[in-house]
Amino acid sequence: MAGEIDLTGTWFSRYEYGEGRYGEHTVGLHQEGDSIQGESFPQPSGSELTLDLTLSEDILEGFWEEKTSPTGEYRGQVFLGVFHLLLSTEANQATGKWAGHNGGKTAVNTGNWTLKKQSKA
Repeated sequence: MAGEIDLTGTWFSRYEYGEGRYGEHTVGLHQEGDSIQGESFPQPSGSELTLDLTLSEDILEGFWEEKTSPTGEYRGQVFLGVFHLLLSTEANQATGKWAGHNGGKTAVNTGNWTLKKQSKA
């Protein structure tokens, strides 16, 4: 599947953390072969998200890093982790799970993560 599709474009990213809490970003993805790089568009809050993904058939896996808002709850703290997402048949949505450390770096948290394609490049 990786050679047949191009995931380059604008995607809406939403991940869940904690009870009823979530983070949202609009992300630009750029694909070269099976490698996909993503970076969030500027947000009013100042939060920044980067993605480093690999596409293998209908599975996206890789690493994420978020620099939180300098004025928000986490005061610019950087969080990082991994995720594993399943790509839809239409290649316009991917859903799965993330894992990453908590704010105190004393535990590993997990949650749902969804990417939805908004437009092509």
